[in-house]
Amino acid sequence: MSEDTMRARRLRARETVADLIQLVLTEGPRGVHLYRRLLGVRAALDHEQSTDAEALRDGAEMLQEASHGRGGLSDFFLSRTDQQEMSEANKEYQRLIAALRAELS
Repeated sequence: MSEDTMRARRLRARETVADLIQLVLTEGPRGVHLYRRLLGVRAALDHEQSTDAEALRDGAEMLQEASHGRGGLSDFFLSRTDQQEMSEANKEYQRLIAALRAELS
């Protein structure tokens, strides 16, 4: 894989994790645990001394850790008072997780 491709994947992953963080923050205190896990993913992707390949690998490892255990990515859902809004928010959440996993794989 070319360096340009790796750089582009890293940049897209950074944007996606930022979007996920913003979405999780809408849950207030309920999302704090997952927010902290996503900060680890972002830190791995932002680490300036890492090559793009290393940052993607480290981000993938952090995402894997964020997926397990109580309060992980798969346990989390967005709560809304309106059912339609909640469904749409959770679809977006799942889309962002899938997009992040795709960039990091």
